[in-house]
Amino acid sequence: MGEYKPGESNENGNTRNYEESDVRALARILTGLRSDSTTHSVTYDTLYHNTGSAIAFLTGELKAGQNFPFYDSQSGTLNLGSMESSIGGSNGLTDNTIDYIFSKREREIALFLADRIYRFYIHDFPTRSEIDAIADVIIGQDFDLFLVVKTFLASDRMYAETAMNTIRYKNPLELTIGTIKRIHLPTESTIDPNIYDASLLRRLNWTPYNPGSVFGRDGFDDNKKWLPTSTINAWMSASNYFTYNRSTGSIDVPAILGSYRKELTNEIIAVFSHSGNTYS
Repeated sequence: MGEYKPGESNENGNTRNYEESDVRALARILTGLRSDSTTHSVTYDTLYHNTGSAIAFLTGELKAGQNFPFYDSQSGTLNLGSMESSIGGSNGLTDNTIDYIFSKREREIALFLADRIYRFYIHDFPTRSEIDAIADVIIGQDFDLFLVVKTFLASDRMYAETAMNTIRYKNPLELTIGTIKRIHLPTESTIDPNIYDASLLRRLNWTPYNPGSVFGRDGFDDNKKWLPTSTINAWMSASNYFTYNRSTGSIDVPAILGSYRKELTNEIIAVFSHSGNTYS
């Protein structure tokens, strides 16, 4: 849900979506969940579950129509012992915790997701009204993000001035996969084996499944952060890495592209040339 709603901050005197006390309370709620050190599979052991009562977690009222047997509406606190019981066929503790968080912070979560979606597809500085409109869709689709993104991509927003004419920098994942598809057409058999090197993304400061913080990668917050000098240099090196032939020290264009060629006009064919570290 983010620390604040989009556009809000401590400097502006806004209220946070959660406090440090909420982080500690959530840790107490989720006691009993254990991870296997080898397989990393998660299981629940009721013997280790914290069964304390009158635990405060997230301020505010529940969403209209929500009622949980583990929640005391008078004191606004939780009975952790009852949270492990299944409600309506749920998985007990984990499902109940998620449902409770959504019942208290549905709008905040929707705004957080809407902000990320808008920044990723349109531009870095959406207005609050733009974000609110997407948040309404997210809530209306009951947080089914496939339907949300499908609706978003088919909307007029994708053809707005800011969407069509704003500079967007590809993130490392897009750069890497896009280059592989572009340079190494038409079949997988023409792909240089160097591409399978797992360090390619890490060269561009993108480690899969490791976003760097609970708030994600900086590129999703501010697209321009993907373009520091270090990233430009890394991408130039990665481009060389894609096309460099270790045995001859040069690019073997036919081997890379096979029979693929790009006609720029009826008479002109795209030709690749190489001199030192310069590509044309």
